[in-house]
Amino acid sequence: MFSHEEKCDMLECYLVCRKSSLRAREYYSELYPARIQPYERYFLRLYRKFRGNENVFAKTRAKKEFIISEATEIAVIGYFEAYRENSIADILKDSNFSYGTVQRIFKKYKFIPYKYRPVQTLLAGNPERRLVFCHWYLSFCRQNVNNFRYLLWTDESNFSNSGMFNRKNHHYWSRENLLLVHPRGPQVRFSFNVWCGIIGSKIVGPFFYEGTLTGERYVEFMSEILTNFLDELDLISRHHLHFQQDGAPAHNSRGTYHFLSTTFNDQWIGTNGPIQWPPRSPDLNPLDYFLWGYLKNQIYKRRYDNLDALKTAVREKITQIDGRTILKTVRAVEKRAQKCIEEQGGRHISLVSLSDDPRENVDAVRKLIIEDRHVTYRESEASLKISKPSIQKILHEELGVRKLVSRWIPHLLTEEQKAARVNWCQKTLDRFNFGNSKNVYSIAGGDELWIYCYEPENKRLSAVWVFQGEEKPTKMVATFVTKADHIATIPLNEQITVTADWSTTICLPKVVTELRKINSERRIILHQDNASSHTAQKSRQYLTEENMELLDHPPYSPDLSPNDFFTFPNIKNRLRGHRFQSPEEAVDAFKNAVLDLPANEWNKCFQNCFERMQMYINLRGEYFEKQ
Repeated sequence: MFSHEEKCDMLECYLVCRKSSLRAREYYSELYPARIQPYERYFLRLYRKFRGNENVFAKTRAKKEFIISEATEIAVIGYFEAYRENSIADILKDSNFSYGTVQRIFKKYKFIPYKYRPVQTLLAGNPERRLVFCHWYLSFCRQNVNNFRYLLWTDESNFSNSGMFNRKNHHYWSRENLLLVHPRGPQVRFSFNVWCGIIGSKIVGPFFYEGTLTGERYVEFMSEILTNFLDELDLISRHHLHFQQDGAPAHNSRGTYHFLSTTFNDQWIGTNGPIQWPPRSPDLNPLDYFLWGYLKNQIYKRRYDNLDALKTAVREKITQIDGRTILKTVRAVEKRAQKCIEEQGGRHISLVSLSDDPRENVDAVRKLIIEDRHVTYRESEASLKISKPSIQKILHEELGVRKLVSRWIPHLLTEEQKAARVNWCQKTLDRFNFGNSKNVYSIAGGDELWIYCYEPENKRLSAVWVFQGEEKPTKMVATFVTKADHIATIPLNEQITVTADWSTTICLPKVVTELRKINSERRIILHQDNASSHTAQKSRQYLTEENMELLDHPPYSPDLSPNDFFTFPNIKNRLRGHRFQSPEEAVDAFKNAVLDLPANEWNKCFQNCFERMQMYINLRGEYFEKQ
């Protein structure tokens, strides 16, 4: 499983960490994040083999062939035939089967856990209207094989600089882990709306507008767009042209109805038009099921500093879409309408493949990956006309590449901020002798945290019912720790946010009292982040009067604060899933959880902080993604 070089590196890490398997594993993962990570006890086993003169570099034995009885296979398959939505964990609770056994049976019989696809809820009468439209569209296409080229599909969508970052689909293909990061949403946000149309193999637009689209604005907007568009059409195209719009409120005004009836007679599609558009049917509009999703996946891969830059990106990405792709997208409406009638009975349809050519073109896939490292399977499939399974086989078996997913980071660091992090780490390591100085025990790390009456196990469970004007039940606490132990946890009883007044009159005096009980002679070194209450003149003056030193902190560096990277995540994991009747009860549970932590955990926490400093020096201040 591991090469000779990897095993040597593991032994070296184990000895550097003084034969601590836990710390050796953490240290190894920090030094070699792109490698496969061994489990904790592997370091001890490797060391014992080495000391016992065994062959450390012996080849791994061939795996045993597992034999699964027919009765076991029938039991597992029968269980999931009866309970299609259950998980493997569910069958493990109800039986004595192992996880590996169930997985092997699934692999043998090609069971795949398919996910549900979110769609709009269809109300009474909606499926019937969908069927009516699908029958009309199929009849429209059969009257003339080129009729689909004369239908102008339209829609609007919103674009913003804080658009959704799709972490699941945003990849960068590489042989090595480049520790990719993606900054969080910007503080200054801007957005605009885009109108586009698709006809044949062309995209009409984009046209931009801001604010809410009213019926009056829509008529004025469309008058300008359609006047120029219709002037460019030849007489045959103008005669056969049909116009489509969905059921947005602005589309259903009396002014809109009059304008479209005057412009297109009875050749337009709308909620109340001569040809009725079925409500809640984005799966029948090429802009909804292709254009907007494709554009946003492309555009939101990077950040934009201003409105003009984002608009330019929208224009550029639209012009880059190949005409053949647009034409196939439009032609897919006919397939979708047919499927809606035959298989779905008017319900929403599943995804329809535009092409399924089984050819495996290794050179084409390699070229596509080199040109765009962020390309997704869907984009590759549309561009190369190769099926997704074939693309997967080429990528993993022929080219040997893998997906690296970006992660959220606190801030997109500038070069100056990276340099400040490096300088701070080097200065702190030198001052405290890489964490070995006795003065480390003088450092008191402090930070604040919001505590909730219910810490959800996942984000979906975090919702809470509140009445109008009522605030979500939360409580903020400030926690202070040293290398030796937890010092104090102080709730903000009547405060909404931390202020310098609260820090200097309530919080810090309690911390100082507790620290002086432990050692009255040692000077206290306070380590906090750069919040305004921590760096205020009043706070600094109080520290000077109490003969306390404020250890400076690099910008945007919660990963160098013991409470941020250790205490708070650790305690939140312990409280996750528990419900409390009041914020005060949640605070008491938080305090008890902190007190239950073993004393040696604080020592490990501060030691890890100094190890992080060395690591960030090596990374030149970049954030580090722990594997």
